[in-house]
Amino acid sequence: MPLTSRLPLFAATLTLLALILAAVSLNATLTPTAQAQTTTTTTDYDSNDDGLIEITTLAQLNALRWDLNGDGVVDYTNDQTVYTAAFPNAAAGMGCPDGSDADTNPDPCRGYELKADLTFDSNRDGIVTAADSGGLYWNGGAGWIPLGNISHGAFTGEFQGRGQVISHLFINNSARVYLGLFGAIGRGGRISGLGLEQVSISSSATPIAGSIAGSNTGTITASYARGTISSNVGSSGNALTGGLVGYNGLAATVQASYANVTVSNRHSRASAIAGGLVGQNEGNIQASYATGAVSVHGTTRFTRAGGLVGRQLRNGRVTNSYWDTETSGLASSAGGTGQSSSALQTPSGYAGIYANWNLNLDGVAGGDNPWYFGAANQYPILVYGMARDYDTDNDRLLEVDNLAQLNAIRWDLNGDGVVAAADQANYAAAFPWPAAGMGCPDGSDADTNPDPCIGYELQTDLTFDSNGDGIVTAADSGGLYWNDGWGWQPIGKDSYIRSPDGNSWIFNGGLRELSKATARPLPTCISTSTYRSILSRRSACSGIQVPLES
Repeated sequence: MPLTSRLPLFAATLTLLALILAAVSLNATLTPTAQAQTTTTTTDYDSNDDGLIEITTLAQLNALRWDLNGDGVVDYTNDQTVYTAAFPNAAAGMGCPDGSDADTNPDPCRGYELKADLTFDSNRDGIVTAADSGGLYWNGGAGWIPLGNISHGAFTGEFQGRGQVISHLFINNSARVYLGLFGAIGRGGRISGLGLEQVSISSSATPIAGSIAGSNTGTITASYARGTISSNVGSSGNALTGGLVGYNGLAATVQASYANVTVSNRHSRASAIAGGLVGQNEGNIQASYATGAVSVHGTTRFTRAGGLVGRQLRNGRVTNSYWDTETSGLASSAGGTGQSSSALQTPSGYAGIYANWNLNLDGVAGGDNPWYFGAANQYPILVYGMARDYDTDNDRLLEVDNLAQLNAIRWDLNGDGVVAAADQANYAAAFPWPAAGMGCPDGSDADTNPDPCIGYELQTDLTFDSNGDGIVTAADSGGLYWNDGWGWQPIGKDSYIRSPDGNSWIFNGGLRELSKATARPLPTCISTSTYRSILSRRSACSGIQVPLES
């Protein structure tokens, strides 16, 4: 072929080659960008590095069943896909800091913690049906499948509720024995700071059932439940039901906890045991109480019902724990001490029947103030681990609704919510687990170290006559304000108290009534600075009211 005829073909070949090289170059340029766009961002599920994986959804709560020791590693590899669906794109080790234990292959995570309230009633219609949560936890009407069981593994990790609440737990299951949020808590398992509201558990078999756990051989601390548990048994066997725990095993502990759960057992051929807090106890129960109605109906002789404990085995021990003899409908229990409703509601602090309730729950020296006693006609409630806002209306006034809090003002005379280190324990007993700044909004003054709170306000009527007999004696408020007959110690060292900036501190009564405050008049010849001698001196000087030094 002549050269001249080959030139067009050669030129076309060069053009094609140039296009190929350009395409290769363009692809090389674009590839890093494309890779960057598909890079997955990981999620730290332990954002506060406390070794506890954070739960914010029901799907994540459900995923605990595949990691019963709480280390963030599934117990069986076949469960990895479903676990990952609940905790997608997890960082290495779920984000937990490494080195939490000393074994040769350390597992950094040790359990889980709730970071939000959860409810099984997702459509908020007051009942749990197949329409809730897409039917994921309906299970054909059987409801929630408990976490862990005796035969296939109990929960042995740590679960901290952090004061959050799980509501509308629904179980109607006659195929399983161990019923509760947890079927079984094993040795080493720890549940704390958990609240369950509107629990509904029922079975027509012979269940071992409790709101938090069917069986417990671990530790349950500062937790509570409200709701109903019932069994209607037509077969032989043993039915153990308790407001909080069905069976509390050997060396197990329930402490600083309570239940307001209606517990009932109906049976024809089975033995039935029911307790307001624990069905059958072989472990320890401390500083706890129950108020729910308890009943057992059946024909066999082995039937037990107790206001606090249905049946106590030989190793079982109950200390400083009570049941309400009026609301439970029972005058007896296998353990604990029966109290009237008023007796349980009267104390406003760690006094009287609650004198030994300020338990050390975290292992650090000193009591942890797990309880809030409220005003008269209130049962104690748990505040352990919860940050409480004591200025809910953000008016910079700390809210006082019991005598213990009124009394605590003597340790904070300028009303800023800050006390001296020496008084901190006393103040914290009245205002336990406060939010930052007691909940007051910051910036209330212009100094370089602003104190957000400016005083206190009454939120309810208070009375020193706690038993309502018309007089104040040592029997009122556990004797806390009796002071050997001298009565209330007035707040403040002087008759007129000023804050450091020169403005008088504020106490807003809010049109509330403070009744029957008593303080014996002191003689004028005894000055405020020498008042400590009054108990030994008896003078005929004319009496006037002198503030007692706090």
